[in-house]
Amino acid sequence: MPHHHRASSLRQSNKAFKSKHATKTTLREASKGRSASDVSNTSRLASHKASPLSASGNEVGSRQHRRNHAKQAQRSKRNALIQSNRVFSSSSSSSREGKDGLSKGFAGAGAGAPRICAVVDLAEDGDSWEAVRRIQEEGIDGGVQPVAGRSVEEALAQGLPYCELEATRFRQTIQFLPLPYGALYPILDACKCADFVLLVLSASTAIDSGSWGELCLRTLQAQGLPTVVVAVPTLHPDGATGVGGSKKAGAALKAANEVRKSLLSFAKYFSPDVEKVHALDDRAERGALLRILATATPKRVAWRDFRAWMVSESAEWEPTSDSNLESKGNGEANGLSGLNGQNAQRGTLKVQGWIRGAPMSADRLIHLPDFGDFEVDRITYAPPPNARTKRSKASATTATNDNQGDDAMVDADTADAAQDAPLTAGDVLQSRDEEFADDLVSENEPDDMANEQTWPTEEEMRVAERFAKQLPRCMDH
Repeated sequence: MPHHHRASSLRQSNKAFKSKHATKTTLREASKGRSASDVSNTSRLASHKASPLSASGNEVGSRQHRRNHAKQAQRSKRNALIQSNRVFSSSSSSSREGKDGLSKGFAGAGAGAPRICAVVDLAEDGDSWEAVRRIQEEGIDGGVQPVAGRSVEEALAQGLPYCELEATRFRQTIQFLPLPYGALYPILDACKCADFVLLVLSASTAIDSGSWGELCLRTLQAQGLPTVVVAVPTLHPDGATGVGGSKKAGAALKAANEVRKSLLSFAKYFSPDVEKVHALDDRAERGALLRILATATPKRVAWRDFRAWMVSESAEWEPTSDSNLESKGNGEANGLSGLNGQNAQRGTLKVQGWIRGAPMSADRLIHLPDFGDFEVDRITYAPPPNARTKRSKASATTATNDNQGDDAMVDADTADAAQDAPLTAGDVLQSRDEEFADDLVSENEPDDMANEQTWPTEEEMRVAERFAKQLPRCMDH
């Protein structure tokens, strides 16, 4: 009887040979007769043109896709940063804009738009004008120079609500809006259009729970805050000094650090982006504060980016003559100079400033706080007060009027679409088109007689007689 061997389950199975590098035979079979240069070019082209879905299975294509994606994201962020700061930079040429309104983010020749900084006092012993004065005291050596006619002293003498300082080292203009303690509504209006909010705290007066300072901060937080910077007049409220009269020695330095830490903790509760509390009595910290205001990119306020807004730098009222008033057929319209009904007159209000945010169009309505909505008559061009060259032009002026006879004017940035002819003061950039422009009628005015039953017309009666049913003679009595 023949003997048959049964296969053992313990039979050894050796691992197949796997070459770490492709052999010549494998490369020859993969090339399928093509030369080495053709194979490399094809693989490079395939990896470059691979879609995100098909590149995942290709190692070279996936790596190239990740590199391209990272490069595109980097370029997008860089362009967004440049665009956000473009309004503050200067340009070497002026431009005009078409019918679609003034384009945003472009400053005219020679000087850009000023950086707006609202200075808010949160303590009773604070002084916002004094805080700006200390920054101005840096002088030429510190890179600070007041704009002609708009220094702190000249603004207080003329009754201006703002002052402007030029950071010569950074070629930027900073417009300060000092606001007093307790003025809640002016603070809210100023922070609506500010790029920075400078909170002036006190080292001796705490902001307790339920105080006006806390109310102001919570209201600003609900409205939406731009970039917040915190400053304090001094970290040594009692004038304490260290050894040898120095404020940076011994117990005085320790007390100052404790005050700084406490104020920083308070500020971070309402604005987590705050990194430091700047002491205005220290020249180095004043320079750091000025550098932030002149170089930092303002924080984006979402609800504001969809609107055109401005800070008025000057306003002028031009009454309309009686002949023009009668020709328009409305002699009882109230102007801004006669809101109470006495000496009411029509006219043109010219307001000069920088238009920021969304593009400005003369066909849209504008809103003046405490006065209402108005129609724009035209947008004209006005040179900035801090122009560095003779050909520099950066602001624009718009004349506005409403259906009741009130006119208003706003200034705007120059447009992105550059043209050969340079702009001059008084050039009309855009005029109101009555066919497409918005009017002041915002609600439907109901007609009280629309629902009344009226007598049928003669035509309706004739139609009714033609379709009337004729009764038989036997039923006619």
